[in-house]
Amino acid sequence: MQDRDGVLMAIIGKKGSGKSYYAQHELINNDRLLVVDFKRSASWKRFADDNNMYFATSLADLVDVLVDNRDGNFRILYFPDAVNGRQEMHELCKLIFKIQRPYMELDSDEKFTLFIDEAHMANPLHDPYPFGTGLLEAITMGRESGISIIYSTQRPQRISTDFRENVDRVCTFKVSGKNAAKAVAAMCDDNEDIEKGVLDLKDYYHLYYEGGDVELVPPI
Repeated sequence: MQDRDGVLMAIIGKKGSGKSYYAQHELINNDRLLVVDFKRSASWKRFADDNNMYFATSLADLVDVLVDNRDGNFRILYFPDAVNGRQEMHELCKLIFKIQRPYMELDSDEKFTLFIDEAHMANPLHDPYPFGTGLLEAITMGRESGISIIYSTQRPQRISTDFRENVDRVCTFKVSGKNAAKAVAAMCDDNEDIEKGVLDLKDYYHLYYEGGDVELVPPI
């Protein structure tokens, strides 16, 4: 991600398709990174341990670390509260905007990457913002503040239309079912080749879509 501003990216694929491995490979060298995993998976905990990431044990702990390191680098993993996770996302996005204010005011070049795994749980199609508009504002206005948001999901058809209609880049592995394929294609300007192709991709191959161009990418 070399853009002056941030990007919105979707990483999509069914379980075992290579989606998580690709995501971790892409994120490993990011210096200002927050990974939020709604599934609380062991694979992300291992990734964090193996790469010296800070594991925040609560929202308060996460906020403290972000505020203390707002002018520097941080690599953090957080498992949202099972009950209040979506409210926490609203509060986190508000904080991220504050952290990125120097970027917006052209006083800093430091960006912020927010990666959300199982994103359909964080920002679902129905009732996407029950606790406030923090996440919505991050989706629609965060790029100008150097905020990149990456959604990872097996179920793209269950993600809010706000994200799907604003996404810049799509990396899609094999998906399960026609509804998922249609949702992926819709994020890619209704590209028919993608709608057909994502159902038949080999494991660990993916289609990368950006700016109207589609590329078949072999396993990394």
